[in-house]
Amino acid sequence: MAIRELRRVNADDQMRAILEQRDKEERILITRLESARNEGLEKGRVETAQAIARRLISLGMPASTISSATGLSEQEIERLKKEGC
Repeated sequence: MAIRELRRVNADDQMRAILEQRDKEERILITRLESARNEGLEKGRVETAQAIARRLISLGMPASTISSATGLSEQEIERLKKEGC
């Protein structure tokens, strides 16, 4: 009887350890996915701002106005101008 109870408790401890490890791995995966998603969203925002800046550059707007409209730095605007849009 005591041996059976000891085996059950040990099995429960093992199962708990397995479940805790799975939970930890799942949290790590979720964190990685959220990070990748956020990086992608930020990249999309920057690309969109750059596309808008290129259009405004082609319309002859000053860098300071484009910077205010897009959130890009004036240095970034000047770099886009040098690239030739």
